[in-house]
Amino acid sequence: MKILEMLIPMTLEGLKVTMSVFAVTLIVSLPLSIFVALLRGAKNKYISKLTSAYIYIMRGTPLLLQLMFIFFGFHYIPVIGYAFSRFQAIYIAFILNYTAYFVEIIRGGINTIDIGQYEATKVLGLGKSYAFIKIFYLK
Repeated sequence: MKILEMLIPMTLEGLKVTMSVFAVTLIVSLPLSIFVALLRGAKNKYISKLTSAYIYIMRGTPLLLQLMFIFFGFHYIPVIGYAFSRFQAIYIAFILNYTAYFVEIIRGGINTIDIGQYEATKVLGLGKSYAFIKIFYLK
């Protein structure tokens, strides 16, 4: 019975930490992923290649490796002069990792929009951003 009395508060404390990491990751990475998805589709090939490399690296390496690199890797770089705390490293790694995954989800959604819908908005004289929002949310 003593073990159970110790485990329940520890489990609830862990649940609070997990939910806070989840909430912060979701709140920050979703808007960031929309921005990165727009950068990935940019006309400038250098920006597009840079964002593609970011997505490739973040999706291609395990999250645990990214956590270790951010937490331990920045301890040994004297130019930065700042070492992240545990929670800062967790937030940064999760946000960067999930942003890369959300970018691919958003890009997949954008690529499914038929070219005819874009042409129809040009004929109607709608602006690019207004047409994109209307097509994306009404589809």
